[in-house]
Amino acid sequence: MNKLVNKQKTKNWVYFFPIAIIIFLVPLIVLLKVKELTPIEIAYWKGDKVNADFFAYYKMAILIVFTVLGMIATYLYLKKENTKIKKTYFYIPMGIYALFIILSTLTAEYKKVALWGFVDKYEGMFSLLSYIIIMFITINLIKDKKSIKFILYPLLISAIVLGAIGAFQYLGYDLFQTSFGKSLILPSKYKSMAEQLKFNFGKNAIYSTLYNTNYVGSYMAMIFSIALTMLILIKDRRKKLILAPITLLMFLNLVGSNSRGGMLGTAMGILVLMVMIRKEILKHYKIIIIGLIILLLGGKYIDKISEGRLSLQITRLKADIVKLVSKEEAAEDPNEYKIKQIFAEDNVLNIVTTAESLKVVVEDDYYLFYDGDNHLDIEFNSEDGVIKILDERYNHYVLKLISDGIVNYLELYIGGYKTRFTVEDNLFKYYQGNGLTKEIKEPKSYGFKGKETLGSGRGYIWSRSLPILKENIILGNGPDTYAIYFPQEDFIGRFNTKSVPYGALVDKPHNLYLQIGINTGAISLIGFLATVIMYLIQSIRMYFKNNLEDEIEIVGLGIFIAVLSYLVAGIFNDSTVAVAPVFWILLGTGIAINYNLKSNDKELVR
Repeated sequence: MNKLVNKQKTKNWVYFFPIAIIIFLVPLIVLLKVKELTPIEIAYWKGDKVNADFFAYYKMAILIVFTVLGMIATYLYLKKENTKIKKTYFYIPMGIYALFIILSTLTAEYKKVALWGFVDKYEGMFSLLSYIIIMFITINLIKDKKSIKFILYPLLISAIVLGAIGAFQYLGYDLFQTSFGKSLILPSKYKSMAEQLKFNFGKNAIYSTLYNTNYVGSYMAMIFSIALTMLILIKDRRKKLILAPITLLMFLNLVGSNSRGGMLGTAMGILVLMVMIRKEILKHYKIIIIGLIILLLGGKYIDKISEGRLSLQITRLKADIVKLVSKEEAAEDPNEYKIKQIFAEDNVLNIVTTAESLKVVVEDDYYLFYDGDNHLDIEFNSEDGVIKILDERYNHYVLKLISDGIVNYLELYIGGYKTRFTVEDNLFKYYQGNGLTKEIKEPKSYGFKGKETLGSGRGYIWSRSLPILKENIILGNGPDTYAIYFPQEDFIGRFNTKSVPYGALVDKPHNLYLQIGINTGAISLIGFLATVIMYLIQSIRMYFKNNLEDEIEIVGLGIFIAVLSYLVAGIFNDSTVAVAPVFWILLGTGIAINYNLKSNDKELVR
């Protein structure tokens, strides 16, 4: 009999192994991949033809490989165990989302990017479909209490490793800046790079193995939610002793990431959790009070060693929320220096500001300068390609003549902000790079007038992203092509709002929902929203009046809070291959738990 049980356990591990590897390994992978870029990526990236990627490429590769293995394992499971695919309405919105991911890829202008993803992100069609597939697999593999452990244990072990790395980073001991850490992430042929390798994330910053502090926030919002729920409600004291330090570690990483999106998502998750366990609060008031005191002291400690950085982020979050809900536009200062217009008239470039005007005329690669009154021959010096206008009205202008081997272009600096122009077919145009030019025109914007600085420039990014969403109602521009279609050339908007440095590439909208809608279309966004809303409503109905006596119900509630926290954090954060697989597997697990509880499947609680 024991041999039979062990054999069954082995079978279960075989079926779950690919999903367990994804949820455990994908967030942890850090390994150098030197990747040749496509022409469009070269134009929008940093001008280099290759990119050294540590945090995304191999995450994407492992995700896709083990998703395929997971499909095979699931097929074998359904066949050998004589089990049918679970019938659920969730497949309808999931299918709609998947269909429009595929259609948006097939119609994309830049298909290679749409298939595999943009440089440093790699959330192309294969990654997005992998998310949906691993959710489908998880829904159908989860059938009892033991099977949930195959998800939960790898998740928590991975989170502990990730959290430990992050905690040490916050204290100034970065594993990836040590000789040992570099040896782990540099393939043998690149070992000579070890001395020059540095990750500049600043002091008291947690990027862990996820690359971006905001991604740490989204990840920790989920894991903290699960750990906290289980810590409060599970009765087994030994499990509480294990969960307490895990919960604290996740919290320290959450607040140490300084991710306002992560903090907002977690706060909303905790609020909803308190409502859901309102009947249990009095039963567990001791652990709740002790937990709150420990978390408060931990937050105070982090704030102290970061010299008030946490307090500053909380203050900024409050200000962002107030600014976001406020109907009033910020008053403009009439004396503030701003650019009013930049427009082209054939070979004449016109720059009009609130203080002066400048016309730049190019004839046979020779430049002439006029003022607003068309006075010719404004004096200037030119040395080594740097043009300095001598007229004091333009002493904050710097112009450089540059050639990148493809195009000769003019680089213009005004007050520290820069843009580039070239003449094509006797007409001035913006120059993106790698031979790519764009017509000089004011990009469309919608909303957030006077609120462009909201969320570290998110107001500006959202205002320029909403018109792009409007153009992608049915099909999107293609998975992970956002950076190509965002108006990177909007020099006037960036200069006037001081929201986003001109040299900074906007490769993501800092909003999960805009990201989906623009890349794969508004209909795909509806499919995604329908999936998660159906799950949230189902979970509220199931757990609101539930006594939460069994551990599986407690885990189900924890996953519901985790999914909710991630979705709220998604208002400020994006989907990323480093974190999204965890979300989709948890969503599938949550749906499976709800499905079985609703079906009164007693096997689930055994």
